[in-house]
Amino acid sequence: MIPLMTETQPMAISQISKRRVTENVLNVPVDVIDWQGAIDRIFEWASVRESKVVCICSVHSIVTARQNRAHAQNLMSADMVTPDGAPVAWTVKGKGHPDQERISGPDLMLKACQRAAETGEKFFLYGGTPASLSRLEEALRAKFPKLNIAGAFSPPFRDLT
Repeated sequence: MIPLMTETQPMAISQISKRRVTENVLNVPVDVIDWQGAIDRIFEWASVRESKVVCICSVHSIVTARQNRAHAQNLMSADMVTPDGAPVAWTVKGKGHPDQERISGPDLMLKACQRAAETGEKFFLYGGTPASLSRLEEALRAKFPKLNIAGAFSPPFRDLT
């Protein structure tokens, strides 16, 4: 069980890193984490202004890592790798963590938006097309009126190769 921190007791950076537990899923370290732990960890990083990489890992991502060294390295160096695909979560469960849930990207984002709306933490949207970002921002503002969206950026797309 991952200990939870309260808003009044910020966690030192070294403590955040020390408590990470992962399981090897076809050579990818997947975090053993629940919804509360994932959100708490993200907001602990935010509270100390730490930039981190969170990968939402499906079966496709695990298989891609076996075939693509750069992708594998990205997953192995991530600060959190959530078990998004049900088979990924089942594998973690089978390694002795019976309560492991599937931690999906869209649901994680909504839970993070909810927490940010409650705490006043700023939220930045990145990716997609300008039109999709605009629709997302509108939907998030409707769902979470107190959400402080600091900005949004749609990086330029390149031609497919």
